[in-house]
Amino acid sequence: MPHWIDELAEKLLQYLESHFDKISEPIILNGGLSVSGLQHVGRLRGEITLNSALRYALEERGYKVKQFLTLYTQDEWKGKKPQIEAFDNPSEARKYIGFRLIDVPDPKGCHKNWVEHFWDDFGGVLDHFAPDVNVITTTQLYKDKLKKYVKIAIQRADHVRKIINKYRKRKPFPENWLPLLPRCEKCGRIGKAKILEVNLDKYTVKYRCECGFEGESSIETGKLNWRIEWSAIWAALGVHFEPYGKDHATPGGSRDSASELSIEIFGRAPPFGTPYEWVGVLNPDRTKKVMGSSDFVGFTPRQWYEVAEPEVLRYIYLTVPIMKQVFLGLHKVPEYTNNFDFGERIYFGEESAEDVEEIKRAYELAVMYNKPQSCPFRLSFSHAALLVQVISEENFLEEAIARLKETGILKKELDLTERKLLETRLNKAKNWVKYYAPDNMRISIISFEESIKIAKDAILLVKDKSKQIKMLVDKFTSIPWALDAIKESMKEITATFDDNKAIKDFFRALYLVFLGKSFGPRMAPLLTLLQREDVIRRIKLLI
Repeated sequence: MPHWIDELAEKLLQYLESHFDKISEPIILNGGLSVSGLQHVGRLRGEITLNSALRYALEERGYKVKQFLTLYTQDEWKGKKPQIEAFDNPSEARKYIGFRLIDVPDPKGCHKNWVEHFWDDFGGVLDHFAPDVNVITTTQLYKDKLKKYVKIAIQRADHVRKIINKYRKRKPFPENWLPLLPRCEKCGRIGKAKILEVNLDKYTVKYRCECGFEGESSIETGKLNWRIEWSAIWAALGVHFEPYGKDHATPGGSRDSASELSIEIFGRAPPFGTPYEWVGVLNPDRTKKVMGSSDFVGFTPRQWYEVAEPEVLRYIYLTVPIMKQVFLGLHKVPEYTNNFDFGERIYFGEESAEDVEEIKRAYELAVMYNKPQSCPFRLSFSHAALLVQVISEENFLEEAIARLKETGILKKELDLTERKLLETRLNKAKNWVKYYAPDNMRISIISFEESIKIAKDAILLVKDKSKQIKMLVDKFTSIPWALDAIKESMKEITATFDDNKAIKDFFRALYLVFLGKSFGPRMAPLLTLLQREDVIRRIKLLI
């Protein structure tokens, strides 16, 4: 069965052939974001990952493709409670309500304005998630590419009004309405003024603002009504495809109205598009909430990039149908990474699965521009998270490689690509432990002297299991000190226990003499981090 991206590529090509005289190149893909607050990773799903994967699929078919991302920076700053609270002085922030986003100051004073501040944690790492995305703001567009279409919208204002009123059931726009929201030169607010006169030759508008000021300003500093603005941007950029959130997809909704405006006002077929489902945040306590920019719910691409590879997130988005909701939590990065590693092994034929072709295609699209030539060595994220807690900062990569060889996890010499992959994963795991790891993944091996003291309590948990503990010591003395051998030995010993409580008490006792607490990560990987002799002498304390 074809991957949904390939099905989408074929539908797009069919649409272009039937709605345009010919398939012009480059094929333009666009996405749109309003920088109203937190730029969360959910915004990487449709506007970035979907478009970049579609671009790759079209390029495979021999087409030239260009990917845009339009930032809506002329939009009004609403001053929602979370937006106000982003400022150190919330009462002072209220005076910016009604300003264009681009005019609101940086709430922390480290960037030029609100847009640059919140865009940094998205745009600053965007190339890692999708290369060669052409980012453009509506502030830029109103100064050049949009001028032609703004003039058309104003000249055909009556027609625009009639189309919009078909979809605007409540409070229809009155006659003589103009689809333009000017910016007041005095109070700085947008959309609060009544238009008195428009001069398209000078590209200016005279107005009377609610603040009492009458003046004249450039149309460049204002904006179109958002429905006509959307279709004008399609025309200005020559957009052929644009995905959209499910809120725009309802029959008679904003997508339908913008499409009609595109045809009737600008004489151009609207771009092909597809709706996508929103992304939610999954908290460690299992509560869920839809990510939101102006609500400041979610986490940013930069936060993801600090603790996990970008292709892992792309793989998640490409293995889930586009209209199925996804919930993400940074505490689950090990699980997400394991799934990606599994997909990689399937791609290179080292694992099997029922939906192998879909998984292989999702992996290929996730790593489309830096795919390894053969299946590389990948250290599991969970093991990496343990390893970085016991190796020294200095020469940590070489020490990690030596440890992995000693315990049989690494059985070959790594090439340059694999060394880089391992170093990257270790660094990501180190940050993950610092910020998001649950308590059972945070380890600190206690001294042997502390183990002796705590063994008195640990012995009470296994006081009738001396025989099994001696068997484990014997096995650990003779087996290769490698993960698989350690794991198998422990399975053989626990298989002799009477019930689950005895097994749990056995592991609690082990955790106590190694970590000083009754819980921790999986025991076998933990033991591989330690020297055989130290492990054996601590276990002997339980006899």
